[in-house]
Amino acid sequence: NASLQWLPKHDVLLHRYVGMLRHGGVIAMQIPQFDRMPIAHVIDEVSCENRFADFFADFEDGMHYYSDGFYYDALCECGEVNMWATEYFHVMSSYDAIIEWISSTGMKPYIERLPKEFQSAFVARVKERLKVQYPMQKDGKVLFPFKRLFFIAYNTAIPKKIVKE
Repeated sequence: NASLQWLPKHDVLLHRYVGMLRHGGVIAMQIPQFDRMPIAHVIDEVSCENRFADFFADFEDGMHYYSDGFYYDALCECGEVNMWATEYFHVMSSYDAIIEWISSTGMKPYIERLPKEFQSAFVARVKERLKVQYPMQKDGKVLFPFKRLFFIAYNTAIPKKIVKE
């Protein structure tokens, strides 16, 4: 379930997943709320800077995020839905550690879009901007909050083939 953000049409996927459940079955999933995190805004803003902007014309990062209400609406037909959001505080050893961690996920499509000779400048600029959003702590470490939405849906709807008219 840590890959949902890479797939489109979450409503269709969720209906399909719930459709595989037996009556009384449960589905539990989570999705990062990366689009609501300061680092996502930093990456987007850097991609719009003059030296990088041409590479990101008509660019889509390939990630798919929707509102909390969207997920509720996609699941509520199956029965009971529980949802909550959590913000995990990752204690990172440095800004480089944040860059390393995010380079294989949220920043990956941006880095891949750039020619090799622009990649290190892009990463350096993102790192520079992170220092404003994520101040260094007294011990030299950086708190990196990461948001996730969790949802559990219980298939408690009366199966259509049993319903009498």
